[in-house]
Amino acid sequence: MKICRFKKSHIDRLEISIEEKAEMLDYYNLYLKEDVSPAITIKYQGMVQGIGGIREIDKYVGEAWFCFNPDFLHQHKIGVIKKVRDYIDFVGITFNLKTIQAIIDIGSNRDKRFIEFLGFKRKKKLESGFDVYSRNVKGI
Repeated sequence: MKICRFKKSHIDRLEISIEEKAEMLDYYNLYLKEDVSPAITIKYQGMVQGIGGIREIDKYVGEAWFCFNPDFLHQHKIGVIKKVRDYIDFVGITFNLKTIQAIIDIGSNRDKRFIEFLGFKRKKKLESGFDVYSRNVKGI
């Protein structure tokens, strides 16, 4: 499993639905810039298996976003969780972030389990059908 710099073209290489790809492209167009955003791609055996990143949303607060090929995440959960935890803490320390948040669709049990494995705790429920999860950056 290898982590490399995220590129917009990696979105198309994920084995996810057309709707999920459109959502990732919308997110990219709204918030990300390849040259400044601390975003990553996870490759396994030369194939793109996941993308993700953290963007600063407030002083000392970042927002995490990730998208993985479901089969890959299921088969390599422990390795992915270790890599992503380390990445979150590295970005948090590098950008002087104290807290990282993630917004999760309440209907996605897979996403809730993944974010909880990363050490996030549910903080509040939004009226829009999403939950806000949060975790402190380790090492600060």
